[in-house]
Amino acid sequence: MSNLEDYGLSPEEIASFEEEQKKQERLYNEYKQSGGWQKNRKLGELNPTIFSEELISSIPEDEYQELCAAYKKKIWSWRNWKLWVALGIMVLSPIAYIVYLIYLFFT
Repeated sequence: MSNLEDYGLSPEEIASFEEEQKKQERLYNEYKQSGGWQKNRKLGELNPTIFSEELISSIPEDEYQELCAAYKKKIWSWRNWKLWVALGIMVLSPIAYIVYLIYLFFT
């Protein structure tokens, strides 16, 4: 992949990226062969943003859009989860500190 070399990536990084592309291609082929709930489980493992050009051109456009939408949904659900944890910590930390100060005052 000569275009990856243009970005100044090391040969190890390029090899790692190509290996991840092969893994994603294998997962996509497993996804196509499986059915039912396993197909939905494998859909969450796919990352269509790093598919090879050959694989992208072999996938029908509507199916590729479905894969991208499922991947984005997975990312946003993860981001929302982290957001709620961060907000919970931000809200609970001052409350816990105030309770601790009240405790110190009365003891």
